[in-house]
Formats: sequence, C-alpha cells, structure tokens
Amino acid sequence: MSLLAIIPARAGSKGIKNKNLVNVKGYPLIYWSINAARQSTFIDRVVVTTDCHEIAKVSKAFGVDVISRPSHLSTDQTPMAPVITHTINELLNKGISYSNVVLLQPTSPLRTCQHIEEAYQLYLEKNATMVVSVFEPEFNLGKSYIQKSNGEIESAFANDFPHLRRQEMPKFLMPNGAIYLFYAQDFMSRENFAKNNVHPYIMSRADSIDIDTYSDLERLS
Repeated sequence: MSLLAIIPARAGSKGIKNKNLVNVKGYPLIYWSINAARQSTFIDRVVVTTDCHEIAKVSKAFGVDVISRPSHLSTDQTPMAPVITHTINELLNKGISYSNVVLLQPTSPLRTCQHIEEAYQLYLEKNATMVVSVFEPEFNLGKSYIQKSNGEIESAFANDFPHLRRQEMPKFLMPNGAIYLFYAQDFMSRENFAKNNVHPYIMSRADSIDIDTYSDLERLS
C-alpha cells in the first residue's frame, strides 16, 4: 500500500515571522518533519506544498519534492482540505497517485518517525478511513461551561458532565496536528476529511507541542 507524505508550509505566519524556517536546535523548523518522514520505511514520497521560494529551496536541499501552492490557498483563512486536494491533483496531473496520505504539519517538531510508523500500523490494523494523532489534556474538557448571551452558563457538552466524578467522565482527546493518515480516494471523493471510522493515535502531551508562538519555541530549548 503506497503512502504519500504531504508537508504544508506556507510563507505567512502571524505568531512567529518566517515560522517554518525559524531555527530549532540548529535546523529550520520544517526540517524536523521532513527528517521524520524520510526516515519512515512506510513512506514512498515526501512532498512539501508551499508558496515560498525560500521554503521550497530549503525543502529541496533536504531531499524532498516541492509543489508550488497558489496564493489563494496560502492565506490565514485557507482550510487544510483544499490544500491537500490541490497537492493530490497536481500529482495526478503528472500521472502520480498514492493509495494513502499522511499529513505532517511542520509545527510539530517532536513528532518522530516512530510516531508515524505506529500510527500507520494502527491505520492498517483498524482498517481505518483515517487516523488522527491526539493527546489527553491535563484537564478534562467535559467539565467545561459555555456562557450564554444572557450571562448564564451551561455545560458545553452534557448537562451532568460538570458534576460527575473524574472516574465517571468519558475520556476527552485533543488533536495535536502532528499526524493525519487517510485513504486518498475517500478524501478526494468529498475533498474533505472523513468523519466516520476515524481512530485516535494517542501521543504524550510533551510530544504534542505545536509551535505557534515564541513561548512555544522556548519550551524546546
């Protein structure tokens, strides 16, 4: 079963200037995702999709292919699904296709080759439509409230959740953005991520760091 790795890395970033090229332990941030993907024996091809000449240059230097992303798919408001669709279509136009895709966001530098391979093995074992990397937050989100327009609060989920003991609460899991594994044909049929037969690959909170601000970078030092 063929596996394509897609690493999305646009130029713009509000929190950190040139985020995907910022130095992390002697290498640009994007290197850590490229390196993890290239070390995987399951991944057949690694593609970086970007609108940035410098990111493209660096990515090629690290030995991966680059697909030029148009400006309308490179804004702060652009969802990830059309970026993936564009990348797959660009390859299909060249007669290149893959059965499965793993999306590796470059803001997850602590995601390793081992994480990718364990997630892929889970994907195969479960015959999943999609596997998403997640972590268990320190505080159970099930106890959360939302505030209504009249100032009152109510449970964000089930009415009894805020009053249950910890042992009685269901497990809440948060996506960490590190790994999205999915069946290419299923994705392209709807040009979006699956909502059914989705399984979690659970990572530690420590490995789930997502680089968005300078304080996130400081946590890696």
